[in-house]
Amino acid sequence: AEDNERREKNLEEAKKIVIENDPSLPEAEAVKIHKLEAKRGQRVKVFGWVHRLRRQGKNLMFIVLRDGTGFLQSVLSDKLCQCYNGLVLSTESTVALYGTITPVPDGKQAPGGHELHCDFWELVGLAPAGGADNLLNEESDVDVQLNNRHMMIRGEIVSKILRVRSTVTQCFRDHFFSCGYYE
Repeated sequence: AEDNERREKNLEEAKKIVIENDPSLPEAEAVKIHKLEAKRGQRVKVFGWVHRLRRQGKNLMFIVLRDGTGFLQSVLSDKLCQCYNGLVLSTESTVALYGTITPVPDGKQAPGGHELHCDFWELVGLAPAGGADNLLNEESDVDVQLNNRHMMIRGEIVSKILRVRSTVTQCFRDHFFSCGYYE
């Protein structure tokens, strides 16, 4: 009961923290994750789903974002992770992140070799707490997995299988078209 009361108090205090897009910064260009390498050093806007979420204390949060074209590690600090949306954020939520693409420091790793240092973000759609991991895990029945197929294909393994299947199908299609057949 004390933990719930403390959490409610923290959430009420977090509602007072307002984050705004700084108009003095250059306009952010909307970019897909697989095209970010060419945008290093520039301010960009990336839409996607929260794939992984890791909080470190009150002032630092790491988000691995997924948009269907790849994965991007993002760093949020100070007010960005102390606001109400930062406290209630969960995996599979849809967000828009604004910031500068910077190469990863030596000795560190991130998908694509770069990360997004955020200066502003927006919550587009909040997912239920726990995300897909609450619904789907290794112990889930096949019926549960099939009923939630839209969540399964967001995972890394199933999406890779579907990409391989697509490539194999395209190879067969190209072969038969080159031989003069029609589908």
